[in-house]
Amino acid sequence: MMMGDLMTIIQYKLPVKIIVFNNRTLGMVKLEMEVAGIPDLETEMMNPDFTKIAEAMGMAWNLLFYDPGEVKPGLEKAFLQEGPVLVTIQTDPNA
Repeated sequence: MMMGDLMTIIQYKLPVKIIVFNNRTLGMVKLEMEVAGIPDLETEMMNPDFTKIAEAMGMAWNLLFYDPGEVKPGLEKAFLQEGPVLVTIQTDPNA
């Protein structure tokens, strides 16, 4: 949904750090449907690899984490970079 913003950040080398919590689902939509008593339908997502998208657009720094223990040192590393950085954190879809 934010590809134009990502391209602008990369094109102008803005020092923006983007953090994606990738749960591979439309979590808030799913929760709202459950609260409303609507059966969960079409909220499971097959997401692309956001780090590869950022790389294809020319972003020099992008990081991907699966292990919670890697997040803090990874974020510290990301914030030391001068230009844009995309950090993707794979999370539990059911959390």
